[in-house]
Amino acid sequence: MVEFPSRSSETRKKLLDRLYDDHGNALRSFVGLRMGGHVDADDVVQDVFTKLAQMDNLKGVLPSEYKSERAYIFQMASNHIINLYRYRSVRRRYSDPEAVEEVCDSVEERSPERIVLAQHELEAVRKAIQKLPESCRQAFLLCRFKQNTYPEVAQQMGVSVKQVEKYMQKSLIVIRRVAKRLREAEK
Repeated sequence: MVEFPSRSSETRKKLLDRLYDDHGNALRSFVGLRMGGHVDADDVVQDVFTKLAQMDNLKGVLPSEYKSERAYIFQMASNHIINLYRYRSVRRRYSDPEAVEEVCDSVEERSPERIVLAQHELEAVRKAIQKLPESCRQAFLLCRFKQNTYPEVAQQMGVSVKQVEKYMQKSLIVIRRVAKRLREAEK
């Protein structure tokens, strides 16, 4: 039995054709640049349009404006590239015998001795933070533990962003020195 295309499938095909005509070449260039001129650019573009073709409500999913359509399609391509690199990274990591040894070594690093050393390091860093000048300690704690931005910290402390940068620089130098001394003592 022969099925005739429905009106909605014709509309869908026209929409996909228009999207490809409007954005296909730009998308191919974008993907090629993102992948360093990699030969898989055509495959990524094809995968993006395949995903678009498989969407149930394509017209409802796409933004109505031309630039938003392009942004939506380019975001799909970016996400696809990221997933592709993640997939390849995992495959490479577990297909390489040396990488498997690295994973095993990292498990061995969780020995009781290593845990005790890490606790000592943490305590030394905590003491170093406590010994920082009040303004440096406050800026460091707000940035690193409360995850405030430098402008937010500057506003809370009533200083300039440049001053917060100086406080953070001084704090990080002190903490790095402590960590370096601990690593050298561990050897």
